[in-house]
Amino acid sequence: MEERVRDARNNHNECIGMPGVDLAQKVLSLAVHLSQVEEADYAVELFADVFNGMGLGVTFGYQKDGKTPETEHLKLRTKHENYGYLMLEHGSLNELSEEQSNIVSSGAKLLSVILEYHSQRKEQKPKHKIKRSKQTVASKAVELAKAQVLAQVGSWSVKFPDRVLDWSAETNRIFGIDRESVKPTVKLFLCRTLPEDRGAVIKYFSDIMQSKPGAELNAICFGITRSDGELRYVSVVSEPVFDSANRLIRVFGTIQDITKQKRAELALLENRNLLRSILDASPTWIAAFDTDGNYLAANKHFEETCGMPLSDIEGSNIDKVLPETFLERHMDLIQKCIGGEVVKFNDKMLAGEFEDVHYIAGNYAPLLDAGGSTVGVVGAINDVSDLVETRAELHKTERELHERLEDLHLYGEVFEHTTEGIIIADADKSVLKVNKAAEEMLGYKQAELIGSAPAIWECSRLGDVASDNMWEAINETGEWQGEIWSKCKDGSILPVLVAVNAVKDADGVIVNYISIFSDITNLKESQERLDYLAHHDPLTDLPNRLLFNARLEHAVKHAYRNKTQLALLFLDLDNFKTINDNFGHAIGDEILRAVGLRLSNTVRLDDAVARNGGDEFTILVEGIEEAADAALVAEKVNNALAEPFKCNGNEYTISASIGISIYPDDASTPDELLQNADIAMYRAKDSGKNSYEFYTGEMTSVAFEKVLMESSIKKALENDEFILHFQPQVEISSGKIVGVEVLLRWEHPDMGTLEPRRFISHAEDAGLIAQLSEWVLKQALSQGKIWLDQGRFAERICVNISESELNSNCFENKILDLLDKTGFPASNLELEVKESAFINNSKQVLSSLENLKMRGVSVAIDNYGSGNSSLSRLRLLPVDKLKIDRSFIRDIQRDSSNIALTKAVISLASSLGLKVIAEGVETEYQRDFLLGDGCDNGQGFFFHRPMPQDELERKLDS
Repeated sequence: MEERVRDARNNHNECIGMPGVDLAQKVLSLAVHLSQVEEADYAVELFADVFNGMGLGVTFGYQKDGKTPETEHLKLRTKHENYGYLMLEHGSLNELSEEQSNIVSSGAKLLSVILEYHSQRKEQKPKHKIKRSKQTVASKAVELAKAQVLAQVGSWSVKFPDRVLDWSAETNRIFGIDRESVKPTVKLFLCRTLPEDRGAVIKYFSDIMQSKPGAELNAICFGITRSDGELRYVSVVSEPVFDSANRLIRVFGTIQDITKQKRAELALLENRNLLRSILDASPTWIAAFDTDGNYLAANKHFEETCGMPLSDIEGSNIDKVLPETFLERHMDLIQKCIGGEVVKFNDKMLAGEFEDVHYIAGNYAPLLDAGGSTVGVVGAINDVSDLVETRAELHKTERELHERLEDLHLYGEVFEHTTEGIIIADADKSVLKVNKAAEEMLGYKQAELIGSAPAIWECSRLGDVASDNMWEAINETGEWQGEIWSKCKDGSILPVLVAVNAVKDADGVIVNYISIFSDITNLKESQERLDYLAHHDPLTDLPNRLLFNARLEHAVKHAYRNKTQLALLFLDLDNFKTINDNFGHAIGDEILRAVGLRLSNTVRLDDAVARNGGDEFTILVEGIEEAADAALVAEKVNNALAEPFKCNGNEYTISASIGISIYPDDASTPDELLQNADIAMYRAKDSGKNSYEFYTGEMTSVAFEKVLMESSIKKALENDEFILHFQPQVEISSGKIVGVEVLLRWEHPDMGTLEPRRFISHAEDAGLIAQLSEWVLKQALSQGKIWLDQGRFAERICVNISESELNSNCFENKILDLLDKTGFPASNLELEVKESAFINNSKQVLSSLENLKMRGVSVAIDNYGSGNSSLSRLRLLPVDKLKIDRSFIRDIQRDSSNIALTKAVISLASSLGLKVIAEGVETEYQRDFLLGDGCDNGQGFFFHRPMPQDELERKLDS
């Protein structure tokens, strides 16, 4: 290679007539590279043809090996040892301008690089294609050389593996380097690169060196320092060249001076940042969108209000950012703005549109392009919620006061007639002026206040520390708002809501303080009323559970400190639900109010009475000496409740079951006292009601058993643990089965078969009796229908109905619905109802039974004679049969009174046209007695014991 370069240079010395012009320097790189490639003569010919067509005033020619030309020339030797001549046929290179000379030199260098790239390719193309390809390459190279100078784009190349850097004359000019005196090197290139960009440039070229064929490479922009110290910005584009083994052999590319563009971009960015800072500093929502509704820009305040990052807002449509209801109201305004109008508006926000924003005011203005056409809309919106929510006149006063402090007298009318008190003070907090409302609220005349500190700031309950904090907030933020208690002239304390604002001049120095305040006495009274309601029962005006528990907790702590005792009485009114159901809730509420009043009048002033909820009351008795003191209170309560209550001209009798727990004997905490008193109250109810019970430890286990039993009943219903037994009813004279009474049994997995007396009361307490009764009815009627269809049984099925079930509003409909669903005839169903269910003569109960009788259902009074029987009531009741209570039958052989009562019942039934059946018949004597006195039917162990379904079926089949 070096030898061929020497030959090229020696040949140059043989050129004719080249005073002051060095043709070899212009095209030396081309001459060197021609010795490396095939068909190099085509390239030289093309080189001459392209430059001759550029109109530089100089023409080149090419002569193959032969006679040495007489014109200025350069002798060349190609790869195949052929000689040729590049000749200067016309014109002088001395006459070329520097720019034209650079085009010649740069074009030769670019062509040489491209030729070398083509020489590395193994694929050989046909000569005509090679020629055409190289013609194109040469043409492009020379055109690019010319373009480099005109577009300030230079070229460069790095050859590998020796990393020799070469660049064009335009590249020299961009770097401000004299190409005659300085040799281009990688080190020089990096030294000229700005230090802050050097790392990125090194990484860029490192990535190029590690790239693979076909990889996409981006341009890189960075700063350089010219030799004269001037800062320039350049853009570099690179293209790696690989050999057949995919080894990097050269990187060539361009470098463009983009200083003007970069400076323009920086200026534009600076202006944009400045504009963004101005927009973001504004408390107004500012946003712009095009005519299609796509956001172009928005400020920080708009971003925060919408709850979306700016990157998500810009480019999104307004219907993706703004609430739908907001757009519905504003779409007409936006359309007017797109039509060229500037639209101002005020608007009230709907719930959920913008958090904490209630009112807005703003305008929409057209966004115009350079030609004055509307291309979008600019919206500027202010949150004016605080301003709108104050009184209109006060709003006007405060706004104008901030805008024109020098013209305070202009606000005279509003200032004097507003209902809020206003005080204006100077920077030393001395009063300058007050309005009439302030005078009336504080009791001072204006003359008494001028020159002094405002009375509104003399806060009797604020305290020094809080007062200091108030002034710190005013001095730091310019405002403070809160509730204070101001001392009036007459010494009274006035609760006010006050807002204090500091007014500053143009230099930020405080020149005035403005205090606006309003009397909140009514508000405070309302708050106190609400607090009272939160701690008292609205019906009885007694303390509620919340206040009573707080009082109890305090009493327990006091008793603990003083080693004293206290008693907690837990009251539950007996059968109060019956009064509510039969006479209505209005009567029930009147009785509850009267009970609360009697309880309050019964206990000491130091004792506490509370309504716990429903018909439950609690009484706290402090400072007792012994448990008997609590018993005395319980007796006084029961005596007080014993007198009938009069409501709407009627009298109602009520009683209470009372449970008592003693601190510290029964419990040491408020919760335990309440729980134990509750347990004792249930024991009092179980003991017959209208009584009181002291808590004992055994009650806890009973209560636990009660809860466990109630929970087990729920599971038993879910697991089908209940079954039916049946006890036949017979005609006494013949022994024929004329009916069966349905009896419920519980096959408990742990306790065996349980009779109703073990669990019915628990089912009632747990509110499960209705569900249990419905199950019994459904099972009994379904089984009865099966027996009827089988022809086994065509008599009555008797089912017991509880008093609570009978009082249910849906009782009648439930019976009729089950009859319809099961298909069991109503005439074969008999309902057994206890005599006590008719005591109150409930119209609802009587009406339901009358309707059922009309459908064919029979009704029997169960256990007749054991309750408060009334002959006058009996003749009015919708019943068909009387069941003589077993207590009469059991002692009929020994007790003459039972004989008389039994005969009387049989006679009464006969006179009223009712059938009679005796229950509990266990001996032959009892049967004969009943038969002799005309009793129709009987049931009891003498005839048949209760039996399961399969046993009854065998008896029916026998």
